[in-house]
Amino acid sequence: MDQVLRDPIWQFIGVLTSMLALVVAVLAIRYQQQRKALGYHLSFDSPVFYLFNKALRDRLVVTLDGNPVSGLSTREVSFFNLGNTPITPADFVEPLSVKFEDELRVLGVAVSDAHPENLGASVSNAGNTFVVSPVLLNPGDEFVLQFLVEEDREKYSDSPMVSGRIAGVQRLEARSSRPRARYRIEYYGFRAVRAAPYFVLGIIASWGASLVYRWIDATAK
Repeated sequence: MDQVLRDPIWQFIGVLTSMLALVVAVLAIRYQQQRKALGYHLSFDSPVFYLFNKALRDRLVVTLDGNPVSGLSTREVSFFNLGNTPITPADFVEPLSVKFEDELRVLGVAVSDAHPENLGASVSNAGNTFVVSPVLLNPGDEFVLQFLVEEDREKYSDSPMVSGRIAGVQRLEARSSRPRARYRIEYYGFRAVRAAPYFVLGIIASWGASLVYRWIDATAK
């Protein structure tokens, strides 16, 4: 038995198994820690239509609800739960809000791309400030506020101001993109971490069985 344990190959396997078990334990602790976070992403200046030819542009008349409009574009503000714990309606000390500059004419707003579809987010406004009603956001939940605006494309227009206060969240996190792909990676990564201990136990059991078999074989000789 001592000779088997002194075998360099089995010593290497033992060290490798111990290291793998340590990594799995650290990852499991990290993923089990509760983290509450809410992020948002701004996407704007997407023209509904635009004619580069000024002569044609001057001849075109566009109306919305019977009123002439020009320089139509869309702006989107995406909200998503970045943490691993739910954000409940009671967590909102101040609701999420999006405030546009007074010079910008906002013609309409709609909630789109909600995940899940029955998320139930709704929005109201007072002038150019739009307020989202508190809603349950489980990890990975997200929704988009899509605004239809009229603006002079030759003038610079500032980004809207996004605000809100959530219990347990220091600040809203501005992101450069929507992290749907990251959620899928973390989801399957978390499942892999949960399955890893069983994999490690299988390796240890196989190693132990091999040692016992070699010891019995050595004893029989």
